[in-house]
Amino acid sequence: MLRLVAPCALAGLSVTLLTLAGAARPNARSHESMFPDHGVKPAGVTIEGRRRLGPPPPGHPRIVGDVRPDGGVATESAGYPFAWEFIGPSVIDGEYWSGNAKASGRITSIAPHPTNPSICWISTDGGGVWKTLDDGTSWKPLTDTLPTLRGGSLMLHPDNPDVVFWGTGDFRTRTTGAGLFRSGDGGESWTLVAGSSSTGTQITGLSHSGGVPGVMHVAGSSGVLRTADAGASWTTKISGTANSLWSGPGATRLYAGMRSDGVYRSSDGGANWTKCTSSSFPTSGTFTVVTVGACRANPDTVFAAFVGSSSSYVTKLYRSTNGGATWSRITSADNFCSPQCWYDAYVAVDPANASIVYLGGVDARYGVYGVAKSTDGGASWTDIANAGGTQLHPDHHVMVFGPASGNGTKIWEGNDGGVWTSTNGGASWSNKNSDLATALLYNVAVHPITPERMLGGSQDNGTPERPGPVSPWVQLQSGDGGYSAFVPDYTGTRFTTYVYGKVYRWDSLDNARQMTPSWTDPVAWIAPMALDPSDADRLYVGTNRLWVCTSARTANPGSESERAAIWTALSATNTTASSGATINRFAIAEGDPNTIYTGCSGGSVWVTRDRGATWTKRSTGLPTDGVCGVAVNPHDPEEVWVAHYSTSGGRVHRSLDAGVTWTAVGGGLPAGVTPRALGIHFRRPGESRRTVLVGSGAGIYHSLDLGATWTPNDTSIPNANIGDFHINRADRLVTVATYGRGAWRAALPSNCWSDLDFDDLVGGSDIGLLLLDFGPCQGCASDLDGDGFTNGGDLSVLLLDFGPCS
Repeated sequence: MLRLVAPCALAGLSVTLLTLAGAARPNARSHESMFPDHGVKPAGVTIEGRRRLGPPPPGHPRIVGDVRPDGGVATESAGYPFAWEFIGPSVIDGEYWSGNAKASGRITSIAPHPTNPSICWISTDGGGVWKTLDDGTSWKPLTDTLPTLRGGSLMLHPDNPDVVFWGTGDFRTRTTGAGLFRSGDGGESWTLVAGSSSTGTQITGLSHSGGVPGVMHVAGSSGVLRTADAGASWTTKISGTANSLWSGPGATRLYAGMRSDGVYRSSDGGANWTKCTSSSFPTSGTFTVVTVGACRANPDTVFAAFVGSSSSYVTKLYRSTNGGATWSRITSADNFCSPQCWYDAYVAVDPANASIVYLGGVDARYGVYGVAKSTDGGASWTDIANAGGTQLHPDHHVMVFGPASGNGTKIWEGNDGGVWTSTNGGASWSNKNSDLATALLYNVAVHPITPERMLGGSQDNGTPERPGPVSPWVQLQSGDGGYSAFVPDYTGTRFTTYVYGKVYRWDSLDNARQMTPSWTDPVAWIAPMALDPSDADRLYVGTNRLWVCTSARTANPGSESERAAIWTALSATNTTASSGATINRFAIAEGDPNTIYTGCSGGSVWVTRDRGATWTKRSTGLPTDGVCGVAVNPHDPEEVWVAHYSTSGGRVHRSLDAGVTWTAVGGGLPAGVTPRALGIHFRRPGESRRTVLVGSGAGIYHSLDLGATWTPNDTSIPNANIGDFHINRADRLVTVATYGRGAWRAALPSNCWSDLDFDDLVGGSDIGLLLLDFGPCQGCASDLDGDGFTNGGDLSVLLLDFGPCS
């Protein structure tokens, strides 16, 4: 067999890395020191000059999500075979960058009640809209059954705060929304005002006139749009892409920040707009995002930030005190949001005092400012992100103002770690993340023997760990978390990953050791990692080729060269296609660990039958979109399933001959459903039935008949972006990682599992087969209750199923 150069063949995703000097995020638990990739500090190793890797690449397939094509789920389905249970994290405890306090997922918009300081609505990146009635002590999700949970902008009707508008889709991460929704009962029920074909796929700002019924503005990917008939029709007032929209009292004065264009103003309720000009503004081509903020008591005072379009261009802040007629540059705020202004940059002005200004950035420990405050109109600035003994999570996205008890003003601040408030102008902060179950999970790992133990890789809140069924999820690794793995017979040993394939081994005392070198290969943002199911010393990581460490549990590398020495590449150094190709997923055959399949970012699938000595491309008839899932039958290494990031056609394929030929089984999925993850429950040798799960960008689809029919999830699980499945065959459980609503679990369908002889009838012969297996029987088909034994409990399950299979 010909040895091929790499198990991958795609022009992959190009990611620009920002190089910074200085400190960044440390080990979440030891807090020994800081270093610039905000992962963990390996034991006994000093790391210098590492790269600050930043947030997820915008538009990355692991984060963008989709819109459910059937409009969501309105009612519970009586015949739905899964009963999903939320298993956390309801909040991530001990989050280092939140001051070792509580954290949740990324916030995109906040809408405080205008008169009640205890009531507030928030919009999240992937968890939809939430509401609190008790000042953030508890939160309630409001949009789990809508066709998308990807939040953009929130707005309350100025005359009735129970009327809530939610614009979906977020330009910062390039997520796709479903349009504009309206609730007339505070968020308990919703109707679609206008779909994305009218409003655009990303909504960044909303405005309502209040006194003039039916007049609204939507800002976003379709520019600035205006309706005078409550959304029945729309007029484009400013073409292009609107990054921000500010609306004053009565929505008479409005300002819009237009991407790569500039600032526009309206003084007649948005009927007419004028572009603001100034000789001091940046020239075309040197800026991208434009964000604006003004003072409600004095809307003639407005601030605008122009974000530099590359690392060599300065991000600049400007102020006008005459409604945008003339502008002056505030040089003291240059690069306030560096080094990732495209992702986190806001301007907020105190509603009563135009001299008090707030700027949202990243974090002063590896950037310029976290949250900068000026009390003199921008002449001087103070960072208040870590003030009064409290600490805001980095990556700041939104600040708004609402009422406080008495006659004060409460600041609501949203970032990558959730929500904080302040009633003293940022002198101290209150963490409001309790019960806010919006963790953005890429992956989930379940302990193979103790399934209540879990690890989840999350966006910017590291790898939280669930020790048991009633335990909180506590951050083990800070920064961004990816794939994780438990060592079955070493209760304290587990492996976690940071982005771009960095692997850490943890011991029972939560000490970490970095295991991987700085890869020079192209490698995915969330690079796949897994232990060999037959040998926990063999750890695999995918870049553009598969790497193996054969001493994973015992090796103690220190230097970069020592880390490199413990890894062996299982293919040649260059890719089979253009540069940038990566392995997205891989699967090791449990029954034959010599067989490994890889799925790549260009759609190709590769197989080795000799643990990497030779590789064969098996892509004939498969899509060219990236592979999002690979699953191999543990009883038959020649049966392999793959799923691709395709919006139509087969999308899911099955092979019974190790990929020589493929059968499309995903054609029955609705048009527009893009697989994001694949999970399959294989029962036992020779058994043809499968439980097949496809995670989409908005919910789950399952098939019990090898793809002939597909059924979407009901209301027992949110329509969240699904990133990962974990199938526990012994306990017949499936665990799901969602990007925005944490982890969920359900028992796999048990309908006719008692039919042990496959005759579509549960009868006496099945009882006979069960009795033959009586005793310890881990993973046996006759172990119907999944306790590792075939006994009377399984006989009871079988008797409940007695009769014809339906």
